[in-house]
Amino acid sequence: MKLTLIGMSGCGKSHWSKALTQQGFKCFACDELIARKLLVRLKTHDDILLELGEWMGFPYHPGYNRKERRYLAVEEEVIRDIVCDFESGTLEDNMDVVVDSTGSLIYLDTKLLERLKRHTTFVYFHSPPSLWKEMLLSYSSNPRPMVWNDMYSKRDGETNEQAMARCYEDLIASRDRLYSQFADITVNTEKFKGGHFDALDLLKEIQSQLPL
Repeated sequence: MKLTLIGMSGCGKSHWSKALTQQGFKCFACDELIARKLLVRLKTHDDILLELGEWMGFPYHPGYNRKERRYLAVEEEVIRDIVCDFESGTLEDNMDVVVDSTGSLIYLDTKLLERLKRHTTFVYFHSPPSLWKEMLLSYSSNPRPMVWNDMYSKRDGETNEQAMARCYEDLIASRDRLYSQFADITVNTEKFKGGHFDALDLLKEIQSQLPL
C-alpha cells in the first residue's frame, strides 16, 4: 500500500506516519526533507540549527512572505524528488510507502500533485471544528511552518494574535475545499484521537474506503 497523508498541520499526519513506519512502511517525512534543503538558511550566526517553525515565524513577522515563498519552492523540490523515486522504479511495487506531507502540499503545482496521486492514495485527515481551537493553540505555542497563502489580514483594533485566530478558521475552510478535491479517502481525526486506535485500525479504515 502506498499512501500520502494530507491535512492541516497538527491533524496527526506525522503521528500516524510514524505508527505506519513501525508496521514496515517506508516513510518520506516531508518536513524533515525540507529542513535538510534549508539547512544553510536555518543556521544562526552561532551555527545553531533553528527549528523550521521558528525560522519561518508567524504571518505578521517581518520577512514572513519571503520565507513562505522559499519554503514552498523547497517543498516542491522535495515532492518532485519523491515523485521521481516512484516514476524511476526506485521503490519496489510491493513496498509499503507513506508520504507524510505538509499542510501546504495542496498549494503546489497541480500537475505535480496529479503525478503523486498516480502512485499513492491520498488520505485526508479531516479536522472538525471541535478541534480547531486546540490546533490553533498548539500552533501558537509551538510554531510549525505554516503557509497562510495571503489568508492573514489584520483589522483595526485587533492584536496580531486576535487576527491570527480569526483568520485561522478561514484558512482551514479554504484548505478543506482543496484537501477534499484531492482526497481519495477521508478520515475523521476526532475518531482516531485518544490512543484507542493503532496503525492497524487506521489501515482497516483506509481499506474499507478503497474501491472494490
